[in-house]
Amino acid sequence: YGYAEGSSSREVTISLSTTKRSGGAYVRPLVEYANQVVYSGRTKDVTLIERVQRATTRMVAGLKSVDYETRLAMLDLFPLEYRRLRGDLILTYALFEQSLANRFFTVDPANTRRGHSFVSNSMSSRLRSTAMVLGLGLGMFTAQGICSGNERFYRELLMPALHRVIPDGETAHFMAVKALRYGFGPHRRDVAVPSLRCNVFGLDFDHPVGVAAGFDKNGEAIIGLLDAGFSHVEVGTVTPKPQPGNPRPRVFRWPEREAVINRYGFNSEGHDAVYERLKDRVWQGRGVVGVNLGCNKQSPDPVADFVAGVKRFGEVADYLVINVSSPNTPGLRSMQNKQKLKELLGQVLTARSKLTKRTPILLKISPDESDESLKDIVETAMNPMTKVDGLIVSNTSLASYDEALACHAAPPPDELDTPSDGIVWGGLSGRPLFDRSTVCLTKVAALTKGQLPLVGVGGIFDGEDAAKKLSAGASLVQLYTGLIYQGPPVVRRVTRELEELVTNGDKRQQSG
Repeated sequence: YGYAEGSSSREVTISLSTTKRSGGAYVRPLVEYANQVVYSGRTKDVTLIERVQRATTRMVAGLKSVDYETRLAMLDLFPLEYRRLRGDLILTYALFEQSLANRFFTVDPANTRRGHSFVSNSMSSRLRSTAMVLGLGLGMFTAQGICSGNERFYRELLMPALHRVIPDGETAHFMAVKALRYGFGPHRRDVAVPSLRCNVFGLDFDHPVGVAAGFDKNGEAIIGLLDAGFSHVEVGTVTPKPQPGNPRPRVFRWPEREAVINRYGFNSEGHDAVYERLKDRVWQGRGVVGVNLGCNKQSPDPVADFVAGVKRFGEVADYLVINVSSPNTPGLRSMQNKQKLKELLGQVLTARSKLTKRTPILLKISPDESDESLKDIVETAMNPMTKVDGLIVSNTSLASYDEALACHAAPPPDELDTPSDGIVWGGLSGRPLFDRSTVCLTKVAALTKGQLPLVGVGGIFDGEDAAKKLSAGASLVQLYTGLIYQGPPVVRRVTRELEELVTNGDKRQQSG
């Protein structure tokens, strides 16, 4: 064992074996002196230790070639002095061990001349130790914040940091889904909110707040999202055949407005892959799971694609959604045309009638429709021959050129090859969508007159936003962009604030 102090790099070695009867006499003073050096900081008289070291080194002989257990056995055969020697060696080791634990010394395994050396910490090693401690502390703090679901930690620290480290929105989205899939997210035990429980289209929900389609496109993070506290998760959009979607980059954050523009284009692993994840219904008893259905971009028969989705997922999902309102698939929104929609819903409902259960079917509509178009959609959705079980209002809105330019989803005007008016820049979601989608929801609620359940989607970040959707006519609400900027704990915030608003409203009614 070696010892070095400061810049002198002086080393003293205590031999682990000796054959001289007087060995203990040399070791014991060394132990006492080492104790003084370690605990009182004395640095003088190093020559004394060196003299003892030289004497003990000369005593090392026949035991070098013997294994450790044999050495101990042989020492046991020697008289008291040698047994004391072994005790002194153990004490010496313990002293240096304790010093090591207190960071007075570090082990230098590179020194193989006379065994391991205990070397006093230099400034650089102390800095490394400090960095390790700080890193460990930061890691523990981050892990605790992630698992506990601390709202401020996610909203003010984690999510902004991740957006800086991972500027590409799609990469961050991919990593978030994987993290939730493997359990790296908040775990709430108090998911149910008694005052917010509801039954919508025949299904029981612990509260009205769920995840909109688009976040968990392939059914990978269902349990992670339900564990975070959402009452329901809408998987998808899922297409019959796998397809890559539109070219990257295709997700653009607009942090100043808490908005996102995406032009994914129904990227999907396809029916078979998603079905394999859903077939065992592992979420049973934890929440509600819906599947949002779409058609392939190059499909010769889009209606057949939707019918195939009903057949594939009708027995597995808690509810199904017909998505004909995404702005990122050419020609898709034209299927909201009254005649096309009538044909589509007729065939979809026929396919459902052949299932062993009556799975609720919802229709997701666009916020960009004219009043006349909304009227046609609602009439078709409520027609006895094509009646669905609910409407989701709404999908993303067509982003304008100025909006796309603000979040770098569009090039500057001098780099445009064609007029910006004819280009689909993507679907806008987040706070700028709130008013548009809520106005659309209010119009649809007036047309349905309470005869059809509505799901409010678009720009929900807190309990007040959710309350406004419910007041506008929604029975359930869903969010997506709120997850991007606040992380999974956003559901805790929304449900808590919503519960407070409901409770205070009931109290005002009672007092009135």
